[in-house]
Amino acid sequence: MSMCFGPCLCIVEFLPYICLVTLPLYGAFCGVDVILRLSLLLYIHSLVVNYIPKVLYSVIPYLELCLLAGLLLLPINLTPVPLIWLYDKLIWLAEPVLLLAEVVLAQNFVMRCSQRVADNIDDDDENAPKWKALVIVFSLICYFICIWLVVNFCLESTSIQLWLVFLVLVVLITMHNMMWMAPQTGIVSDAAFCSLCSIVVLYAMIEETRHVRQPLNVPTAWNKSYSKSFVDVFYSIAYMSAESATKAVLFMKKFLSPFFLVTVGIRLYSILFIVDRVTKNFFQDQDDIDIMTEEEEIELSYLLPWKSPLMLKVAVIFMFTQLTTVFLSECSGLFLTKVSWLPFTGAIWPREIILGRILQIVAANSFYMWRLYRADDWTWSEWLTSDDR
Repeated sequence: MSMCFGPCLCIVEFLPYICLVTLPLYGAFCGVDVILRLSLLLYIHSLVVNYIPKVLYSVIPYLELCLLAGLLLLPINLTPVPLIWLYDKLIWLAEPVLLLAEVVLAQNFVMRCSQRVADNIDDDDENAPKWKALVIVFSLICYFICIWLVVNFCLESTSIQLWLVFLVLVVLITMHNMMWMAPQTGIVSDAAFCSLCSIVVLYAMIEETRHVRQPLNVPTAWNKSYSKSFVDVFYSIAYMSAESATKAVLFMKKFLSPFFLVTVGIRLYSILFIVDRVTKNFFQDQDDIDIMTEEEEIELSYLLPWKSPLMLKVAVIFMFTQLTTVFLSECSGLFLTKVSWLPFTGAIWPREIILGRILQIVAANSFYMWRLYRADDWTWSEWLTSDDR
């Protein structure tokens, strides 16, 4: 009998993530407000489960299941409106930070890999041709994708976006000149990937502006105020009118697009890396890592997001909620209302250009140029270094 319950109890640990995957479903059919409320309930579940006494180990899975079921059966409007408002503002304030982190961490990852390849070329004469071939192939792939995307931009972009593409190409040419002037640290794969980041960000901006300029019609359920539980709302989706369901399905198709799925992967890596670095460096600032005892090392390991269920769950819940909320706002046209408080929106700032994406391009190229400029005394920051340094 216990063998039958074993696999079922293991699934209980992943139930919050299963509920998290339903955020796009709730968002497409019921709107952003519902997914914010469900996200807060998942936070509560993760916090309570984390502080269940370990002496109750044998019944913890049952307690987790009962707690999750109880939260999902609570009225959906139980969460205070001011808390929802603050959570929504926090999500939008985190967007520019996460956008900058994405490109910097991606560029940093490739730069470190390139440096390892360069070290292998210098130290391993026998396999040096293979490492050089790897750098050349990787660079050619990056440049080929860049050329293909630029050609598509010329066919699909507006005149303002074409001018932006021209300016980005000028910046990339300048960056390549700096790379050739720094032969000791200028690695062509770094410049190729920086070019790829810039062009891909432009592609993402064009996709997002297309969503904003051609928004989907929202279902009527988005304007409703729900007083039932999340379980009741889930069942009510099956009885939604054909017109509203058709509109909601169009939003669901957006969530299944390669653009959104790739963004989820990049954003997940970024936020976990950030939590990992903040946790370890905050701890190391208080005690020297070299003189830690074995007990302190074990304690530190449980603080890391990869080994801490609480930190891992909170990071993933916030990341997926934030990305789902912003993406829904873009596809529904509500994105403009979220940034309407900015003084330069409207007639001054063109809708064909998204400021966050421009900051990404500037950050990626500035980070790499700074690396080339500081070539003589460059050291890898502990905030950008992984565990296998």
